[in-house]
Amino acid sequence: MYLSQLTLNPLNRQVLSELARPYEMHRTLTTRCFDGTTITAQHNTARAEAPSTGAHGLLFRLDEDSRNNQIVLLAQSQTEPNWAGLPDGYALEVHGPKVFNLKDKLAAGQMFGFRLRANPTKRMGKSAERQDTIGKRVGIYEEEDQLKWLTRKGEQHGFKVLRAQIEKDQVLTGHKKEHAMKWLSVQFNGVIEVQDPTELHNAIAYGIGTAKGYGFGLLSLSPLNRQ
Repeated sequence: MYLSQLTLNPLNRQVLSELARPYEMHRTLTTRCFDGTTITAQHNTARAEAPSTGAHGLLFRLDEDSRNNQIVLLAQSQTEPNWAGLPDGYALEVHGPKVFNLKDKLAAGQMFGFRLRANPTKRMGKSAERQDTIGKRVGIYEEEDQLKWLTRKGEQHGFKVLRAQIEKDQVLTGHKKEHAMKWLSVQFNGVIEVQDPTELHNAIAYGIGTAKGYGFGLLSLSPLNRQ
């Protein structure tokens, strides 16, 4: 896999437009910075979400620092990007792509710090009052339920949540073509323990949760300093 960090230009009109339209940012990154190579995503479990990251397995996360007027984009892909293809003035700095492979470095019992910006949702069940809501996917808004969602995802994807907190909890709005869209954005930070290295590797490669093409699902790990 390839990992890159880009500092976007906060004065660029296209960047400003795509901050409110993350699907368009995904489109810009994929159409301008990848060749025609395609990949076939494979999972070792039927429980994992079907990949929705495009032909190149692109996952990205935006970290905005209003104090320093910085917009940092972290991008992960399974084919090598060519960031020189970005529109003029789109990015101020580009670091990477760097190649990384965690598949042989993950082991049961390891602990990592993590960050995940996700779109936690659930499907509506049968309702006598609203038959039309059956199967509809809705956001999970209560913090306790959001943490339970994260715990369930950990059980599905080979890790145990040891500690987690919610740093951001907001609703993002935007448009896809002519349709107005809305996504619940929750950023989780904390510590996890590896339970199943293969499942966790798949979660890192293919993302967690829904709306991956809108800047959600990228799971980042960092080693914990041992005393």
